[in-house]
Formats: sequence, structure tokens, C-alpha cells
Amino acid sequence: MQPEPRFDTIVVLGCGVERDGRPSPALRRRLALAVRAHDARSDVPIIVSGGKRYPGGFVEAEVMRDVLLARGLPEALLRSEARSLSTRENATYTARLLDGSEVALLATCSWHLPRALACFRRLGVDAVPPPRSWWNTPPPTPSARAREALSRCLDWSITRFGR
Repeated sequence: MQPEPRFDTIVVLGCGVERDGRPSPALRRRLALAVRAHDARSDVPIIVSGGKRYPGGFVEAEVMRDVLLARGLPEALLRSEARSLSTRENATYTARLLDGSEVALLATCSWHLPRALACFRRLGVDAVPPPRSWWNTPPPTPSARAREALSRCLDWSITRFGR
């Protein structure tokens, strides 16, 4: 059995909101992962990160926060980052909320995790993945794989050549 990772903060990365304001299936899985991490460490803060705005005025971070509150997580532990529009921006804006010594567990999809870890670590955040036993993510679709490949290329080019 894989040991549970040491972490001081849980970071949930946004992933879409339905027209009626409910989280997308992928976002529900990410939130379930955050709840699982909270069950393991109920004393650590949770940062919900996502600034995309959807029809109806829904914002990813606000939707995530509302879902976690409805699941019974304490409001005092929840922090929001509602500016980011990409994984790179999730990392940039969330890093500003951290004190630099924290270990951040990233709650995201398994297919998104390698790029998310790279973005956070590039900014000096000690980011760790959840244990495999916590995953509830189905295999990525071909479109998710293609999107991640293109996003990795974009992240690499921005890192190498700037904006």
C-alpha cells in the first residue's frame, strides 16, 4: 500500500462548469479528490483555483467553494483564487497565496497532473500528487490527450521564449 503523502495545503484546479452552475463531471471528480484529501488531513487549508466565467455568471472557484461547503468542509479552511484562466495561471496566482514552505497536494485529473505539477514546481511550489489509491479518474479521452499535448507545447514555448 502506498503511504499517504505529506501535504500542508490542498489545491483544487478548475475544470468546467455546466450551464446550470453545477460542476462538470471532471470537476466533480477533482472536488471528490479534495474531499478525500481533507478526510486524510482535516486541518489543512484548501485553495480552489479557477477564474473562468460561464454563462449564468458562474465562476469556477465560486462553484467549487459552494460544493465543498455543501459537503460540510469548514469555511475557515477554504480560500479562493478566481483570476486564473489556465493551468499556468492556476500555478502563478495560487503560488502567491502560499508562504513558500508549504507542500501543496494537487487535486486534478490524472491526465492533467504531469503538466500541473510541472507548472507549480516551475514556480518553486513543492507540489505533490495524490496517492493512486485516491484516484477516481477514467482514462482520458482522445480530445483530452490532444489538448494536454498542445498545452504542454504552449507551456514549454512560453517558458522558453516568454509571452
